[in-house]
Amino acid sequence: LEARLRHPRGRLEDYLATASDWLWETDEDHRFVFDGDGMAKSNVHPDRLIGHTRWELAGVADPRAHPAWRQHLADLDARRPFRRFEYGAFDEDGRPVHFEVSGIPVFDRAGAFRGYRGTTSNITARKEAELRLAESEQRLRDYLATASDWVWEMDAQLRFTAFSGDHGRHRLPPVASVIGRTRWEGGGIAD
Repeated sequence: LEARLRHPRGRLEDYLATASDWLWETDEDHRFVFDGDGMAKSNVHPDRLIGHTRWELAGVADPRAHPAWRQHLADLDARRPFRRFEYGAFDEDGRPVHFEVSGIPVFDRAGAFRGYRGTTSNITARKEAELRLAESEQRLRDYLATASDWVWEMDAQLRFTAFSGDHGRHRLPPVASVIGRTRWEGGGIAD
């Protein structure tokens, strides 16, 4: 029996040793009681973590003021885990960082809530890429909105798939008459 128990335990220890996520545990007051070394990887000193709540860290907003906290409490009352909760903070150097957190509530034998066990992923690179993409898309929309020319796209069969511009100024046909057609299939655009 001991040999059979050692095999899954060793496998679990291997998984934990290679996990890129931060593993953590909190008590019933949401104070950290275990840190699997992930906060150190995120440039937050672990000594600042144990015995403190997430929102006692510099730059982390108190989630209890956020409307999502009511949903969190409802999930806790229903004994459901929470998944992919995102929040932002600042690291020791004052740089913004973004995290995605999932946790499962832990209860004692009498059914009393004793805290959470969970994982946190640093999603800063993804959030920064999303922000750069959104800014780039907005710049493109702004350029197109101020362009005096008309803009179009075609597929491999040379059919219009997108068509926009100053229709009044260029006497362009309605967009609906152009989309899905080639230039020579009509729609008011000369071959």
